[in-house]
Formats: sequence, C-alpha cells, structure tokens
Amino acid sequence: MILGQMFPEHYLYIALNFCLGACVAAYGTLVGAGGGFLLVPVFLLGFNLPHQIAVGTSLVVVMVNAFSGTLGYVRDKRIDYRLGLIFSLCTLPGAVIGGFTTAWVSSSIFSKIFGLLLSLTALYLLLRGSRKSRPPIRGKREWGWVKREIATRHGMEQYEVNEPLGGLFSLFVGAISSWFGIGGGIIHVPLMTEVLRIPVHVAVGTSHFILGITALVGVLVHFYQGHVNVPLALQIGAGALLGAQLGVRLSRRVHGSLVIRALSLALLAVGLRLLLGS
Repeated sequence: MILGQMFPEHYLYIALNFCLGACVAAYGTLVGAGGGFLLVPVFLLGFNLPHQIAVGTSLVVVMVNAFSGTLGYVRDKRIDYRLGLIFSLCTLPGAVIGGFTTAWVSSSIFSKIFGLLLSLTALYLLLRGSRKSRPPIRGKREWGWVKREIATRHGMEQYEVNEPLGGLFSLFVGAISSWFGIGGGIIHVPLMTEVLRIPVHVAVGTSHFILGITALVGVLVHFYQGHVNVPLALQIGAGALLGAQLGVRLSRRVHGSLVIRALSLALLAVGLRLLLGS
C-alpha cells in the first residue's frame, strides 16, 4: 500500500500543522514568548496568508499556548501573581487598539516593521553583555518600587520592581501583541529581566500568565473583524497544547542565560528573513 493510501494528503496536512504547533509552542513556552514571533513569519512566508489573517490566527495559538504553559508554571510556582495581574490589566487598552489597527498598513510594510522590531530586540540581547548580579535589596525604597519574594521550584527569589514603570511597559506590549500577533512575550521578557531586573525563571512564568490574558483580548478583537482562519488555528492550536507542556519541562533543565540567548538568536534569524526576503 502506498503512503498516499495509508496517509491521505488531507490528514497529512493536519498532522503537519499539529507538529508545527507543538514545536512552536515548546520553544515559545521555553523562552516565555508564546511562539507568535515564529508563527507569524511562517504564516506570511510559508502559508502566504494576508498579514491580518496571519496575526489573528497566530494570536489564537498564542492564547492556547499561554493557557497550557501557565498551568505548568503554576505547578512550578514561577509566577508572580501580583505583577502578573497588574501588568495584564495595563496591557488590555493596548491590546484592543493594536487589534483594530493591524489592517491599517500593507502586508509588505508590516513585514518590514515586524522584521526590524525582531532584529533590534535580538541585537540588544546579544550585545548587551552578561549581568552577573541584580542590584541589592535596599532598606529604603523610592516611590513605585516594591519588594517581591516568592518561593519557586528553583528556591526563594527576592527582587525589587518598579510597578508603575512595568505598567507603562505593559501598555506598549499590549499594543505590540495585538498588532503583530506575537503575544508580546518577546518584548515583555527582555523588559522584565533587563530593565525591571526580575529573575529570568520568574519573568518567563509571569510573562506566560500575562500572555494568556492579553492574547484572549486580542483574539476577540481580531475574531470580530474576521481575521482568524479557524480551521488552521484549531489544527495548530491542538499541537500547541502538547508543546507548551514540553516547553515547561525543558525550562526546568535550561539555565536562564541560555534561554535569553536562544530567544535572541531566533529573533535575529526571523527578523533578518523578513527584512531581506519579503
């Protein structure tokens, strides 16, 4: 019996989409970015989808990935719920605005802007150098700074965060999330680790928690506008459910600095591809 009879083309297509979702979700969960930064270029370059459909469909998968991955990070106690809720609320206005303005630019301009965003983020992460320690906890804190302490699977983590600054960042991240269909983790994780100085493992888990809420709002806006390829989203989203759990398991074994480096290299590769090849 030939392969085509054993595995019809229609089912092969579904299986490949399932595997795509699993791989993207595993990597996206590992770096706390949701995987949309990989899916959108695949949809644009591989599936030849209009950028509005690519964005809306990607956000559905990001949402599924975020919900599944968050469950794993809850078990590992790697989510700062106070920051997660505050930052999530701050992303919502931007997520709505971003969702309604995606169609305002052409696909070619969208690809160039997206590629530039990814490339600049990657170059910053690659060239910034390694930080050996976070600033010490101060006795007297300035306005806006709060002391955080959570017990994670990796031990007790203590750090300070400027909540108003983080909220302002989150407003921007929400708009980027819905406008590009990437969930916002590729921006949020670097901001939380490099500017707010949150430990990497906590930043990744908290980012995933925020992703679920932000992506849900973005999905509702894009679905209302007809920007979601539902069959494709379901096929890839099913794989994302499995891949997200794999990503959580991998994150327990990978050092934080390697997570950031893996994220930056992936961003640079995809960003250059969009800038030079579309």
